[in-house]
Amino acid sequence: MSPTLRWQRGQTTALFLVPAAVVIALGYYRRWITDDALITLRVVEHLLAGHGPVYNVDERIEAVTHPLWAALIAATGALGVPLETAALALGIGCSAVGVMAAQAAALRLGQSASAEGSSRTIVPLGLAVFLAVAVVWDFFTSGLETGLIFLWVGGSYWLLALLSSAARSRSSLSWTAVAIGFGPLVRPDLVVMSGVFLLTLVALAGLRLGVLAAAIVPGLYQVSRMGWFGALTPNTAIAKEAGAAHWRQGLHYAADFVSTYHLWFPACALAAWLALDTWHWREPGRRTTLLRLAPLMAALLYAVFVTRVGGDFMHGRFLLPGFFAALLPVAVVVIDGRPRPQAATGYARWALAALTLVWAASCALWLRSPHTRMWSEAGIVDGRSFYVNASGHPNPTALTAYVDLPPARTALRQVDTSRAYERHLYTTTGEYPLHERVDRRVVAVTVPVTNLGIAGLIAGLNVHVVDQTGLADPLASRLRLARRGRPGHEKGLSEDWVRARYAAPGADSSETVIAARDALTCGMLRELIDAVEQPMSLQRFIRNFRSSLALTRLRIPPSPLEARWMFCGR
Repeated sequence: MSPTLRWQRGQTTALFLVPAAVVIALGYYRRWITDDALITLRVVEHLLAGHGPVYNVDERIEAVTHPLWAALIAATGALGVPLETAALALGIGCSAVGVMAAQAAALRLGQSASAEGSSRTIVPLGLAVFLAVAVVWDFFTSGLETGLIFLWVGGSYWLLALLSSAARSRSSLSWTAVAIGFGPLVRPDLVVMSGVFLLTLVALAGLRLGVLAAAIVPGLYQVSRMGWFGALTPNTAIAKEAGAAHWRQGLHYAADFVSTYHLWFPACALAAWLALDTWHWREPGRRTTLLRLAPLMAALLYAVFVTRVGGDFMHGRFLLPGFFAALLPVAVVVIDGRPRPQAATGYARWALAALTLVWAASCALWLRSPHTRMWSEAGIVDGRSFYVNASGHPNPTALTAYVDLPPARTALRQVDTSRAYERHLYTTTGEYPLHERVDRRVVAVTVPVTNLGIAGLIAGLNVHVVDQTGLADPLASRLRLARRGRPGHEKGLSEDWVRARYAAPGADSSETVIAARDALTCGMLRELIDAVEQPMSLQRFIRNFRSSLALTRLRIPPSPLEARWMFCGR
């Protein structure tokens, strides 16, 4: 083996190990778990207890948007691993493997475009940009599904990159389609990227049946969702009005991410690099060109979708999948080690790479989100810094880090008493005996003010926790939206509805509570309650399936008096 070949092989090995090691080191150093992830852990606890994927034992509500992520945590937890540890370890592990898959794909495409036997230098240019952004480090963990997204995006691109040169069997192509089809189960909005990747697969391999193969697993899950939960989408999507446009908020969200890290600079540099790279190799091949364009198109469409729905309240989180996808074609680049004097493009590409790496070093050292303690005017906050400051722990990785926060203290005070087991409803206005129709497994009903995940895990599985913002409540999620605000926190269910639904009839006889109680017995509102509360049977499953579209579209007036008139006609 020649010294040059040994050097290239050693460099390739280091290429795979060093970025993954950086991911693991940064993920561990910045490890934390957010309240939203604790909501998922409560759902997983119910799943492991045999209650199904629910937030409350007596109510079928899909309170998570990442069923595959919840299933992975459940599978790991079933082996005896603490759920918080499982979520953190899976997040770091999936992120590292996703980065390695991105490297493998980009390296394969770079080799297919480069000249045989040329002296080459391998530079992880796109990964340097990716790993330089501080908010990326935060979401290697957080307990949320972002690490799994990196794995799915990088893995899907690697499977597509295998089509750049080698012929593959129809069965392996079908399995590639199935893997790409898992996107909506990782998170529903990834259907945008799944669509682009599937169209790329069809264009490269002509496997039109692959589209059907990709739809099998998510299609079966969708049927199960409609029959079990009585909805077309997760409850969180209904609460956030994901089908409605909120461009103004979304543009604020995108601008906050781009301006914080001056991402326009590496975007321009890498775009120029790609243009020069294509010109340098003259004819990189139709397959290679298409495979380089596919993730860029997927990233663009995904960013437009996220911007349209208004983004998220956590800085950068929802834009990270598109950011990672946009960097896939240049995750690793292959540059001539000794360009010929007349090859001006070779020197230009080296210069662009050097400028990008200088920006990456500056970004990693100095650029941080300004929203570490306070919300921005657009309702955006640095998620990790907020919870670190709130908990007082440098690495809040478990529920114990949050026990001194107000929601935890409120939940402990309300349900960790002997009276809680006398079946009471606990609200901010008082305590009421529970209605006899409330499931006998429920020992208490409580209404936390904030932090649904913290309060839910503190309360325990036999306590029904009412989510007034709607992420885990069928009524609150379907309230008619009065005005737009911070994503995911725009709706608020009044306690009149809570007392009408859970308190004994004689406990509160106010006009609004009586109106809410009447409304709950009429029309589609009654159908909604039956869909989520009645025992599951084949008949119930079929009825839920048939009414899922109407129940997803259903919107309830916040006022009980108006709702009674709407549903009962009086």
